[in-house]
Amino acid sequence: MQNNLFIAITGGIGSGKSKVLRYIQSLNYKVIDLDEVYAKLLDDTQFLSGICDITGVPPILRNDGSLELNRREVSEKVFNEPETLRLLNEYTHPKIIQEAKSEALAAGGTVFCEVPLLYESHLENLFDYVIVIMRSESERIRAVEKRSGLTAAEIEKRIKNQFDYANLTLNEHTIVIENDGDVSELYAKVEFEIKKIIG
Repeated sequence: MQNNLFIAITGGIGSGKSKVLRYIQSLNYKVIDLDEVYAKLLDDTQFLSGICDITGVPPILRNDGSLELNRREVSEKVFNEPETLRLLNEYTHPKIIQEAKSEALAAGGTVFCEVPLLYESHLENLFDYVIVIMRSESERIRAVEKRSGLTAAEIEKRIKNQFDYANLTLNEHTIVIENDGDVSELYAKVEFEIKKIIG
């Protein structure tokens, strides 16, 4: 039996990775929310300063004298400047994952977290295992259409700009789960793979 494992859940938009993570949490495994980790890191002045330096967006001064990220301006900046977004991701993503890994080690046992831009950010080697959720493009488009106000054409464009999971290089630490049936089939596959990993 393997203990103290740090496992990423990833996949393209609409693949079902968030659903898989919620199911894993329902099985009483520890799950780390990277958005929460990022929010905590923003209280670190050095981390915040790095973001401000990259984007050129000054922080907001709170009433108590502390600093806060100007999320709206940073979002606008990176939306219009792909190179700034790339630099920002290169700076923030490894730090977020390392902080999550520290939390995982402190918690002990097997810990899972959803990492949408895992391969784009070259973070796969920071995990013991990577579970990739795969789904057909038509099903992914349908799933995202349901939950968002995006058109099929807009979703398709986003898919084309994401990592090409169809050409993913597999190794012994990469597990692919095909989300090609109903929810109960997906959950059964998830349980099967987790048992195989942990033993």
